[in-house]
Amino acid sequence: MGDAEKGSSKGTMISLEKVRKSFMRGKEQLDVLGGLDLTIEEGSFEALMGPSGSGKSTLLNLIAGLDQPTSGKVIINHRLPASVDARHPTGLPCRCKRGANAVAGAA
Repeated sequence: MGDAEKGSSKGTMISLEKVRKSFMRGKEQLDVLGGLDLTIEEGSFEALMGPSGSGKSTLLNLIAGLDQPTSGKVIINHRLPASVDARHPTGLPCRCKRGANAVAGAA
């Protein structure tokens, strides 16, 4: 069990552990992300850069909970996606018409 999953990595907002993501294109397997480890601390400002096709959108989709990794763990706020409320998969705050700092999907 990783530190982020146990909650002992205080201040970590996003943690990826050995994340792999593959897609099938016809009969060919495309390995887009291969064993990625990433930690983003709460309050930090990060930039994601790379050439077209390098996996930037795939990584963001995994972090946002829009897709699942082929293997590995994506941990948001010390929780695995399965333990997050299905109405707001990431549990991350967002702005919406109902008011500032509401949670996505909350009534």
